Amino acid sequence: MIGIGSGAKKGDRDIPNTTFPALLRWKWKVLVVDEAHRLKNANSLLHRTLTQFSVGFRVLLTGTPIQNNLQELYSLLSFIQPDVFSAEETDDFCSKYANVQNQPALASALQGVLEPFLLRRVKAEVAVDLPKKTELLVYHGMSALQKKYYKAFLMKDLGEAVVVSVLGAKYSD
Repeated sequence: MIGIGSGAKKGDRDIPNTTFPALLRWKWKVLVVDEAHRLKNANSLLHRTLTQFSVGFRVLLTGTPIQNNLQELYSLLSFIQPDVFSAEETDDFCSKYANVQNQPALASALQGVLEPFLLRRVKAEVAVDLPKKTELLVYHGMSALQKKYYKAFLMKDLGEAVVVSVLGAKYSD
């Protein structure tokens, strides 16, 4: 992405320097969103911002796609495929599946809708070859400086300790 934007020359910098409008002009092949449960509110700044990008394919990663209600689920579906799950049909979707917990046929129908969009994996399925987690606690004493800061923190005199440590005792008055 180095060189995006007006006046940028390829190879000018080691760090990409661009603007949001320049990023929006790109046709991105894939957008991967980790912690996608943050997109459950269709009115959130993150959701509105990411929907502005021209993207060929979207992938959402989350451990909790269905957490609170159907509206949040629909928000994720709408983000993935807005042509199929339009924002205007949110209420229809929520009404249609509102009683899903009490009607097995309705639950089955909802599973059919979700099946092309959800891939669920649990650690037991994908991490079969991993050894069990082991924890090793190592206790280590504090350095003299750490003890000084800790004591100052406990005495609510951290500002003084930092000034003395950084600038020296003559600047603490």
